[in-house]
Amino acid sequence: MICKYCKEVKAAADFFSNNKSRCKACCNIFQLEWKRKNPEKHRVLTARTREGRKDKQNEYYKAWYLKNGRNRDKKKQLAHSMVMLAVRSGELIRPEICTDCKNPNKIEGHHNDYNKPLEVIWLCNRCHRKLHTGY
Repeated sequence: MICKYCKEVKAAADFFSNNKSRCKACCNIFQLEWKRKNPEKHRVLTARTREGRKDKQNEYYKAWYLKNGRNRDKKKQLAHSMVMLAVRSGELIRPEICTDCKNPNKIEGHHNDYNKPLEVIWLCNRCHRKLHTGY
């Protein structure tokens, strides 16, 4: 496909599905130029978009919370709070590295059982996500 603006021949993957006349690079340049020329319009449009998303997000999270119950969340919140307090008081020590991969990135606590709030496995974000999702 040929971009009408930069006149280069590019693969179909280099074009957005809703705009086949302008490649992605040219679209990005055009969008940045428009934002610079119309800062007030951009501010208004961005604010309007955010407001619309807030309502949808609030509805989604409210429905999720009602569906998944409140009791589980209370146990989770209590366990999280107890770990934070134990770390602050020195009762628990957060290690510098992940217990799984030995990576020194941001370390998070993982509870296998919220009924045992101070039994925590210390994992980096990647290993923690992998544990929950299986990836």
